[in-house]
Amino acid sequence: MRWLIRKIERRARGQVQYEDFAFDGDELTIGRGADRVIAVNDARIALEHLVVRRVGKRIRVESQIAAGFRIGTDTVRQATLGMRELFEVGGQRFRMIEAPAGFDAALEWSPIDRQELEARSVAER
Repeated sequence: MRWLIRKIERRARGQVQYEDFAFDGDELTIGRGADRVIAVNDARIALEHLVVRRVGKRIRVESQIAAGFRIGTDTVRQATLGMRELFEVGGQRFRMIEAPAGFDAALEWSPIDRQELEARSVAER
């Protein structure tokens, strides 16, 4: 299976930077470890945090640790998600997007805006 992974970063003055890379394999791994397919520099994420697999036209996300991941305001350990549905871990947001020609699946990834994270922290108190 050929995956497209698209990282989106918002820069100063509203600029957006896209970085695409391809991965060939049945499952994507997400974590802080350098050996993960998506290696994230975020202390809130475990070394081996998530595994993502394509299941038909959907993706299956499974946490490898008890902390799980978020879908909306719920923390879960596993979920099957459709096109454009979001999931979050640490300060990172992911969603399945339409795969372009030459790819079987695509995942979009972006850091969550710091102001949004701070607002959530205040709301949770």
